[in-house]
Amino acid sequence: YDSVRHSKGIYDNATGVVAVLDFLKHFSQNKPKRTLKFIWCGTEERGLLGSAAYVKAHEEELKYYKLNINIDMLGVVLGNDIACVTGDESIKHAIDFVAKEVGFGLKTSDGVYPSDSTSFADGGVPAITFARSAAPGGAAIHSKKDVIDFISVEAFNRSVDFIITFATRLIEANTFPIPQTMPKKMLEELDKYLLRTIEE
Repeated sequence: YDSVRHSKGIYDNATGVVAVLDFLKHFSQNKPKRTLKFIWCGTEERGLLGSAAYVKAHEEELKYYKLNINIDMLGVVLGNDIACVTGDESIKHAIDFVAKEVGFGLKTSDGVYPSDSTSFADGGVPAITFARSAAPGGAAIHSKKDVIDFISVEAFNRSVDFIITFATRLIEANTFPIPQTMPKKMLEELDKYLLRTIEE
């Protein structure tokens, strides 16, 4: 799904597609307090075209979107779980808090992640990309080495379980804890990533 020529696209990003299916199954069986949308965007590899088109087509309703959670590559046997936040710094702290509470190791950062989360952040929706980065010599994206041999069901399930746990905390909160603001630093990084001129 949405891979590149000469790559089977298992790690990048069939794992993301399957993860969203897992989320859909979980929340269909555990009715959430808030409305959720499960979105698969095509042509990410050609410049985020699918997500950009979605954001443009739904521009009026984006003000009701509280958060975008993007999944880009999970389950690699050797690797490290990461979360990249395009939004308020408090989102990082929330992820770190839940990760420590449940004993899930991951590294959080803030910035613009080169995936569909960028389109939503550019539309004003705070965004998080969860991923599991491969260790050197492990799975390689955009190549013939992107095959299922490098994927671990156990590693995949650990990541998915954590993301569901984190998302559930937000969804079930009495007051949604994520600020609906985009810091100036993030706006500047988005402009830079999207090759726009930053006005002084």
